[in-house]
Amino acid sequence: MPFLRLHGRGRSALMRALLALHQCISGQDASFNKATLRLYNVSIFPHLTTTPFCSISRGQTLPIAKTMSAIQPTPAATRKAIEGKGAWTIRSEQIGLKILVQPDNPDVDIIAIHGMGAKPENTWNDRESKVNWLTHATMLPAALPQARIMTYNYASHWFGEHAIKQSLSGVSIKLLNSLVDGRGDCPNRPILLIGHCFGGLVAQEVYNRARMHHQDYPSIADSIVGMIFLGTPHHGIPDNCSFGTQGQIYKAVMEANVHVECGLIETIAQDNEILVNTVHNFTRIVELRREDAPKLCCFYEQKASRVGRLVGLDSHPLEFVVGQMSGTLDGHGKEPLPLDHFQMNKFQGSNDDNYRSVLREILKMIKSRKIPQYREESTVNSPKSRTVWKMRHRQS
Repeated sequence: MPFLRLHGRGRSALMRALLALHQCISGQDASFNKATLRLYNVSIFPHLTTTPFCSISRGQTLPIAKTMSAIQPTPAATRKAIEGKGAWTIRSEQIGLKILVQPDNPDVDIIAIHGMGAKPENTWNDRESKVNWLTHATMLPAALPQARIMTYNYASHWFGEHAIKQSLSGVSIKLLNSLVDGRGDCPNRPILLIGHCFGGLVAQEVYNRARMHHQDYPSIADSIVGMIFLGTPHHGIPDNCSFGTQGQIYKAVMEANVHVECGLIETIAQDNEILVNTVHNFTRIVELRREDAPKLCCFYEQKASRVGRLVGLDSHPLEFVVGQMSGTLDGHGKEPLPLDHFQMNKFQGSNDDNYRSVLREILKMIKSRKIPQYREESTVNSPKSRTVWKMRHRQS
């Protein structure tokens, strides 16, 4: 068993030594219990199992496993953290298709779809600048002044007292119905979908259903000109990922004995039948439609994430969630972003290079297809207005 020699006194020396150890060998030593390591917030020590930190003398040698177990949160503290994270709920007025930007004469509808466990009020906001790139005057509205920009919000919490039984098909059907209801006066206006994580799978299922059941959702599939995928697990989350159904985070939630609805999280598991069929049908339809199909671009993460934050366990070690293998589709555009999974849909400002990469693909998709221009005219035979469509083609 490896040993840790402390040079210095008391708690601070132990913390510094453990931090250095964590940075050097995290994930490489089976005896190094990293699942609940937390060294950055001294205020949590009252919640940890007791150990006489101050009695550790200069130069004392301690087994690493014993030292690590001394700073593990108690089961009660873990349960409290998970319950706290699962206590929030999405309000009914937040659910559905929400218009963020409404120009006078829009020529394209842009719809952003969040992932699992997201809070609609801040899921698109940068953590530091608090900027929402979908609404900020210098960002997407400035680049596309004639775009109607919307979000689609759905209940996506999978654990805690407000968890609901949710499914990929259920979310997709409700979005499709919202699109039909909200586009009655502009059924042929182009649509561009932006999906973060699970939201990208929703976008694919929307297209699949709209194409296969076009009589129920007229003009929707034909109107979708492009899709932007931000950290979407097209090929699932591997079993050894902590976020997977066999991972440590899922296990911690189950051990905390809180209410769990597994539908969404099981859908993104590697080799899940629903996931495999959805992505297969989507890519097959796109391949067959060729020039008529929407343009696609997949952005994948280059930084590991603190996945434990999803359930209130900030101490969980860093790991990748959706890398290049799972986050891309063969034969379609792809690009890495130096961000972690939870930053993939958040940008600091108009000069943010990651934002500029995503914006470039959005503009290419919109400019590559015909954009309908329309105006309202009064007719002699009817007091009602009728919509007159003119088609023009923007050069890409």
